[in-house]
Amino acid sequence: MPQDGAGASCHGDTFAGTRQLRASPASEKNNLAKALHDYKSNLRVGGGVADAEVLSLSEEEITALAHYLAHL
Repeated sequence: MPQDGAGASCHGDTFAGTRQLRASPASEKNNLAKALHDYKSNLRVGGGVADAEVLSLSEEEITALAHYLAHL
């Protein structure tokens, strides 16, 4: 992901999102990984910077990013 804060407009400065109720970290990690895979395969389109960024992620990067974001 870009270091310039491009995702902050949708996900907040810490990428924690804006929802008040969050799933468990394990569940959140699985949900995030699925969403990233769906973006990468064009099953999900966000219309923002995330689409282009996700296309360049490897499987290992998707797993690591989902884990990181789930534990914020």
